Amino acid sequence: MKIKPFVSVILPVYNEQNYIEDCLNSIFSQDYGNENFEVIVVDGFSEDSTLSILNGIKNNYEGKMIVLQNIKKIAAAAMNIGIKHSFGEIIIRMDAHCDYENDYISQCVNSLVSCEVDNVGGVANTKGKNFVGEITAFIMSSPFGVGNSMFRIGLGNRLVDTVPFGAFKKSTLEILDGFNEEYVYNEDNEINYRIRKNGGKVFLSENIKFTYYSRDSVKNFFNMAFRNGKWNIISFFRCSKIMSVRHFIPLFFVIGIILELIFTFSGIKNVFYYSLSILLMSYCFLNLFFSLSIIKEHGLKYYIPVLGMFFGFHCFYGVGSLCGILNHIFVKGWQIK
Repeated sequence: MKIKPFVSVILPVYNEQNYIEDCLNSIFSQDYGNENFEVIVVDGFSEDSTLSILNGIKNNYEGKMIVLQNIKKIAAAAMNIGIKHSFGEIIIRMDAHCDYENDYISQCVNSLVSCEVDNVGGVANTKGKNFVGEITAFIMSSPFGVGNSMFRIGLGNRLVDTVPFGAFKKSTLEILDGFNEEYVYNEDNEINYRIRKNGGKVFLSENIKFTYYSRDSVKNFFNMAFRNGKWNIISFFRCSKIMSVRHFIPLFFVIGIILELIFTFSGIKNVFYYSLSILLMSYCFLNLFFSLSIIKEHGLKYYIPVLGMFFGFHCFYGVGSLCGILNHIFVKGWQIK
């Protein structure tokens, strides 16, 4: 009988009281066999009841799960802490906002070995736990919302630039000296870039499936959009090759709106003004089209909220990127927060 590679699941968490129990239940329900993997939870000093929930679950899986502390509170540092304490020859990074299919670990290991690649990831089925969460899930699953983000829109079984979370050979991470802790966000893009730069391959498999729970409040969703937009710019100036054009389309959209307003109130009507007008009207048409496609499948009650959330998501994302540029211009060095 072939011996299964021992796997270390690393789970960075911070204030995940609403998700952590279901997440861990799905992990410990894997068909890979609990004796063949360990779970390392790295907590960023959560301020809610996450730790008490973790301690309760840990008692049910004595010797299979440990909880460590992460003073830096960022995912890259959590991963490095987890890797340092891991015993597995394969490292699987998981996220607490997710539930995992019961063959998730098996499929990760199979793809990593059979495809002869250095990192594998799967396709997200994005859902919401309330009405707002359902709307944000629609946004994050739509090509109009997230562009050609393949793991979000369901395009699998191909070599890609990056994948969500990821399953790695531990030896690969050791050669790369772990995750770069200068990246508060986009640490996954950065490490996948270094894998590819060193001649490695990143693979997206449609056989690796998980459910991702989108932000369940408007405030949290727009905060995420602003943060991602800002950190895309920070990441771009540190290493431009880890980002793609789609990450900056909301920035161009927001700049277009600002210029259009300036031209309108100053009375300037030139070719550039009319070009911007056409582009903004095209955006409105696309917003209407994709919003209609969503309500056709899910119901009329979503129409106005989805229409507004598309617009808000792109605006906050673009404003975040604009703030990142202004920070780069006017502040000496980056102030990482």
